Amino acid sequence: MKVKRVKLDELHSVLTSNVNCEHLIIPKDTEKFSREKIFSEELAVIFDWDDTLTKPGINNNSWQIANNAFSKTGERKDILLLDKMSKKYHEIEKQRPLTRKEMKEWQRLNMQMYVDYELNLNCLEKEIQKSRIYLSGAILILYLLENYSKVCIISSGIKNIIDSTLNYYGINSKEYGNLQINATELIFNNKGIITGWEDNSIVTAEKKPWLVHGFARIWDIPHENIFVVGDGNTDLNMLDLVSKEATMIFFCPSHKKESLTKERFNLISSKAHGFVKENFSVITNFFIETIEA
Repeated sequence: MKVKRVKLDELHSVLTSNVNCEHLIIPKDTEKFSREKIFSEELAVIFDWDDTLTKPGINNNSWQIANNAFSKTGERKDILLLDKMSKKYHEIEKQRPLTRKEMKEWQRLNMQMYVDYELNLNCLEKEIQKSRIYLSGAILILYLLENYSKVCIISSGIKNIIDSTLNYYGINSKEYGNLQINATELIFNNKGIITGWEDNSIVTAEKKPWLVHGFARIWDIPHENIFVVGDGNTDLNMLDLVSKEATMIFFCPSHKKESLTKERFNLISSKAHGFVKENFSVITNFFIETIEA
């Protein structure tokens, strides 16, 4: 897929337009988007995963993928319970960040069922093969990694699924020292049967605000060169916890069932720096043009 390129002198007009809901809306602080250039080695981009990089569909959420795999071994009552829990906590996330207790209780209960019914890695991998991310998102991640930018994917989802899905797009996380993935990690034995999970890997609401401070310190990158891309439906409530020097871009495509109300847009306008309603390639174009200016 060829990414449509936007000339730098046209960038501002493209980003501030909203033709066919395809472009990046900048409600305020346009100076953050009028940079002449950032050297790729001095740029860091932190992504959310579920509903930000993943495409719409049955298999667009890492927990749903794992639950689908669980359905091959678990009992129907437990399958329904897992589905009910996921929906419950997703609805809470749209209103406010989950507390540390809520997040850990949900994930531990969810994963304990995987352990009790011996979730099989082969079943999980079959479901992972159905998962997809936006092609322009994969292009952007690969572009950033190969140009030595720092990339972090932080999610309350499942690391094993994120790793395998990236690998499908030719991005082997083990090959890139400039890629960091923070998400819940499931542990399997040599027979491919789940035995547990890394408890410290669970990303809580307090930890999720994209680790801007820690990321900046580890990579020695100023906060103003850190961009955060998150889901406009669930991550908006965490914006107040993100460093004010970092630039936040929300991605909330219009295919989602949640309608973008006037009140919600006004809330985003008062807090966020940029907002994409439809096409992830706009975000890809922005970073490529910023680096290659």
